[in-house]
Amino acid sequence: MKDVHFFTQVSMETAEGRQRPDVVIKMQDGFNIIVDAKAPVNEFAARLSENLSEEDHTRMMSNLARQVRDHVKKLSAKGYWENIESVDFTVLFLPSEVLYSLALRADPDLVDFAARSNVIIASPTLLMSLLRVVAMSWRQADLAKNAADISALGAELYKRLLTFTDHIGKVGKNLQNAMSGYDAAVGSLEKSVLPSARKMHELQGRQEAELTELEPIERAPRVLSLTADDEEARKRA
Repeated sequence: MKDVHFFTQVSMETAEGRQRPDVVIKMQDGFNIIVDAKAPVNEFAARLSENLSEEDHTRMMSNLARQVRDHVKKLSAKGYWENIESVDFTVLFLPSEVLYSLALRADPDLVDFAARSNVIIASPTLLMSLLRVVAMSWRQADLAKNAADISALGAELYKRLLTFTDHIGKVGKNLQNAMSGYDAAVGSLEKSVLPSARKMHELQGRQEAELTELEPIERAPRVLSLTADDEEARKRA
């Protein structure tokens, strides 16, 4: 995404004057990649369609390699890594696979020479490959962040579930107390209240319906079972 993962025409004021790299690509690990597309190769690109002699073709290849080598030196001298935080390397972009091939044929050491100056010479295919790697690193970083967020949410959910089990346990205890109170009330009613009520009913000689028998609650609330690890985690929480 433009202005998120890469920035174009970034302008910087330095001790040597204003610098304006064509593209600054941000890596997910905080490093940056500079892309420079100002290599003076337009003249050579225009001559590719000409009917050149072998001598002219060889001379053009040598001049192209020299121009690219000189541009590598200029990029190295700019010292982008001194003015942009955490610059990993600078990419010298050549806008043609043919130009890239011709330059290397004329100067086979050109790539190694550039690498020693923290400059990578890239054709369109190489640049696209580099950008795909960068995009993949961002996707991997997003996946890793999502995994970390899921892990944190899972830990928080587990902690909340342990707290919820405490509340459920309290409800169970209250239900147990309520059932114990009910059973005690039923027992007191059967032993102390109902016998006197029945005796009084008999003395009055009335033929009315009998009092309803109340049954005690014999079942106890189910106890919530936690593992030893759950109990230990609840204590830590």
